[in-house]
Amino acid sequence: KQLKGPGLCAFQLLGEPLLTEHYAKGGFNAVVVDMQHGISSERTAFDCVQRLEKFPNCYPIVRVSDNNPGLIQRALDAGALGIICPMINTVAEAEALVRSCRYPPLGERSWGPSRALAVSDPAEANQAVKVIAMIETR
Repeated sequence: KQLKGPGLCAFQLLGEPLLTEHYAKGGFNAVVVDMQHGISSERTAFDCVQRLEKFPNCYPIVRVSDNNPGLIQRALDAGALGIICPMINTVAEAEALVRSCRYPPLGERSWGPSRALAVSDPAEANQAVKVIAMIETR
């Protein structure tokens, strides 16, 4: 999948995979599943992401709750192709975020059997995954 822009993006606060599917059917180019302020468990959020696998023109993005490598990598392993991370305050935090989203040698993303690897290899994933830092403070 490739994120093509400009386009229309849905920001999903409700943890309902059927809603995610309706956004994709409705022509949205991307859906952001919100794990920071949204109402869903990790499992439900990842189910939302996986619903987008059958929609090649809808890009799955997850806004994680914080710069936690474990959560970020689980979201990517579930099939997210973009990560939005809030509260990035320093260059070091931004660099850590990017490292969590990239496989070696470009980062520190862990290799493991996951849905993500069924879709692409590590080099393709390093190119495909979009990383968005939310710089909210000084």
